[in-house]
Amino acid sequence: MVEEMNNEMAEMKSLSLGDVVTGKVTKVEDKQAFVDVGFKVDGIIPISELSSLHVEKVSDVLSVDDEVDLKVIKLDDDELILSKRAVQADKAWSDLQKTFESGEVLEVEVAEVVKGGLVVDLGVRGFIPASLVERHYVEDFSDYKGRTLRLKIVELDKENNKLILSQRAVLDEELEQKKKMHYTP
Repeated sequence: MVEEMNNEMAEMKSLSLGDVVTGKVTKVEDKQAFVDVGFKVDGIIPISELSSLHVEKVSDVLSVDDEVDLKVIKLDDDELILSKRAVQADKAWSDLQKTFESGEVLEVEVAEVVKGGLVVDLGVRGFIPASLVERHYVEDFSDYKGRTLRLKIVELDKENNKLILSQRAVLDEELEQKKKMHYTP
């Protein structure tokens, strides 16, 4: 019995803030999920920590027995709060930095239409301002939801969690290429 308690204490001490752990979903509620990560209490993933985009119900993203990688964002004796979003974001920022430096074009589905532009999910929330969607003025973006756009990263700021993308930059480049091909001195 004493040995069991010592093992539990040792297990508890092995977790610290910022650790990435793999856990199995044990229970799914509307606004949170419970995960077994081998800690003395099940970890909790609040709905806000599931994705960089808005989630209606936890069951839209997770099911019981799912294995997920999570980051420890709050830890005390009887509470363990975990984030799925933080793990995705850490990986995404690294990948996005490489894409930004190479000038590579991304193909991404529009997740939401919001005031002032469009939102995509690249592991982190990406924003396409209305002025950077097309080469011409667009009055209504409602039919853009679910469409796949070809985008370039125009601004990337991890510290401020800011990712700005442009389809217009891709279209402008293509137009320039066409002009060059048709231009003969």
